[in-house]
Amino acid sequence: MENSKILTIKKSSEFEKIRKAGRILKINSWMLVSVLKTENQFRYGMTFSKKIGNAVLRNKLKRWTRDFFKCHFLLFKDVSFEANIIIRTHQNKDYYKKIDRKQFDEALFKFSQLLSKNN
Repeated sequence: MENSKILTIKKSSEFEKIRKAGRILKINSWMLVSVLKTENQFRYGMTFSKKIGNAVLRNKLKRWTRDFFKCHFLLFKDVSFEANIIIRTHQNKDYYKKIDRKQFDEALFKFSQLLSKNN
């Protein structure tokens, strides 16, 4: 990877392409849709339901997601796919309010392991 940072997906048309052509991995209320790419580049996007909680909570989870990818850059250095991380409502309404950073990172790490196995 030539870039020193991981790129993000921002356009709704790109999210739509990933949704239509991607493979889905699910863990509880978390879902990851990924598409293999020909160029050696990893890109990710985030989709958070408004039903998760207020904007403060959703923004905290987004910050944690961005920080996870910054801290674990080497895990995604040689992969070539685009991924959309979708976090939907949980059966327990207070789940995301009570989740701590370590649990959140562990869930994202599980996804990264699944991606490396499946792609």
